[in-house]
Amino acid sequence: MSSNALFSTLMHCRHFVLMFVFISSTAQDFITVRGKIVEAGTSKPIPFASIYLKAQSTGTSANELGEFIIKIEKQFAGDTLVISSIGYKNLKKVIPPSSIYEAIGLQAAVTELKAVTIRGESAFDLVKRVLDNVPKIFDTTEYHMSAFYRENTWLGDDELLYNEGVLDLRKSFKVNIKNPTDQIRVVKSRKKKIDLGKGGVLYYFLAGPSNGARYAVGEDMIKYRNSEWSCLNPKNFRYYNYEYGGVLQDGERSLVVVNIFPKKKSRKGLFIMKAFINEAAGAFVRYDYHLTEAGVRKVERKDKGVGYAVASVAYGMSMDYHHFAIGCSYQMYNNKWYLSSVSRHFEILVDSRKRKMDNTLWKSDILFQVTSIDTSNRSPITEGNIGDKNDRFGTLANDAYDGDFWENYNIIKTVVPDSLVQMVFAPDTLTRKTPVVSREKPELYYNGKPSFTRADTLRGKLTPIRSCYDVTFYHLDAEVNLEEHSISGSNLIRFNVVEPFREIQVDLYADMQIDKILYNNKPLTFRREADAVFIRFPELVRHRGEITVYYSGVPQTPDRSIPMHGGVFWDRDE
Repeated sequence: MSSNALFSTLMHCRHFVLMFVFISSTAQDFITVRGKIVEAGTSKPIPFASIYLKAQSTGTSANELGEFIIKIEKQFAGDTLVISSIGYKNLKKVIPPSSIYEAIGLQAAVTELKAVTIRGESAFDLVKRVLDNVPKIFDTTEYHMSAFYRENTWLGDDELLYNEGVLDLRKSFKVNIKNPTDQIRVVKSRKKKIDLGKGGVLYYFLAGPSNGARYAVGEDMIKYRNSEWSCLNPKNFRYYNYEYGGVLQDGERSLVVVNIFPKKKSRKGLFIMKAFINEAAGAFVRYDYHLTEAGVRKVERKDKGVGYAVASVAYGMSMDYHHFAIGCSYQMYNNKWYLSSVSRHFEILVDSRKRKMDNTLWKSDILFQVTSIDTSNRSPITEGNIGDKNDRFGTLANDAYDGDFWENYNIIKTVVPDSLVQMVFAPDTLTRKTPVVSREKPELYYNGKPSFTRADTLRGKLTPIRSCYDVTFYHLDAEVNLEEHSISGSNLIRFNVVEPFREIQVDLYADMQIDKILYNNKPLTFRREADAVFIRFPELVRHRGEITVYYSGVPQTPDRSIPMHGGVFWDRDE
């Protein structure tokens, strides 16, 4: 498999979402700092914030709930711990002399979202300048890094796979498609024991990616920026628009946001990207992208091989590739820039008559977080290199799953407590479930208190998935529960098609839950971001149609001090 064709995503979709974490040395005397990172004033958790030593390369990340744990050698006790997250002011703390737990509050940074002109450059010229700068500011030598790796796969409500590992990587800036130049060695690993039951063959087929660690590193678009389908490849510039999206604070530095998206009717524009650029340093700090519908279909065509054909016949199974999202971040160390983290989230809808699965959501997440960088070690990995193998990571993982397993390695905390999980799948457990695709997730980049946010953009911008249809009729049914201050009901929406589509956007306050969405009496899949709901159709819609959205929840109470802040008052009269 080639890691440069639509990166590893287009070459192998069954490779999970990742994140890197830094690993400490083998010294036995450590200080352990545990805690939770929240927004000062509101105590709202800040997910995936960075925690690192100012003068060293050691660090880690918080989990989705803002929780973290970092283990620091006592010889570095004179160093400073830096906590950062885009949209917040950096917080620096002196490392305590002994292990502690701390709740850490970050102050929201001032955010500029006015029209941006950087030295008279267009957004396109800025991107080109930063790309030209890559060989100058990124470490293009071979060096070692330590990383934490986690992969997790679910089918509906059932967990199919959970693996973790500490990795030693010899990172190379060379690009060789046929013979990968990045070397990876598993230092330590563990996995949950999951009994897949009588449906083991099918569930095993759906459970594991081929060497998710290898393909996570392959998402490094800085290294593979000239790959065939990259939106950062100069030959593909003509397929994309490059627009300024504002300026965000990241600690003491400002990050310029550039939105990259396909031009209208561009069939070769396969990515939608948001890039965060340190304009002063001329470097990408982070980028997040997802595949367009054309990109998803290209992944689907490339990934479905002999194994899929056999499973389709044996189990009457089909898979509809749905959503692919990737994020990469970079950090500076000793005046050079390095890969810091990778995250991958994939969604596929699975049908199987024999297993009674109807549009059941398969989702896979990988976290890959760098935990330390060693530029003094240039030696290759001579034993145990898995960087050029397609074996599943789970085949290399240790069976142990005890709480003390990680010793003094830096890892990302799990959201739920560690436990030895035994799961048994009976043949009929996966019965017709309406998939809940990408439920509301924490806002990662606009979680300060800006005057204008990503949520505002979703609510106010006339995008193609909002203008592709024209509503002709609404029928609202609502039941009001005065005791619980809740509402439940449905909204039937009839529409004419302006431009053929497979996905549309509707809006519903995030505190209202969507129970299901029906189209031709069949459930549709959907994902949510802030107040926006993205609804996916099973086929291209060309003419007219109607959907019914069933919802419930406790509506927000209006705030008279905020214009257009609607909701429901529950006051009683005499």
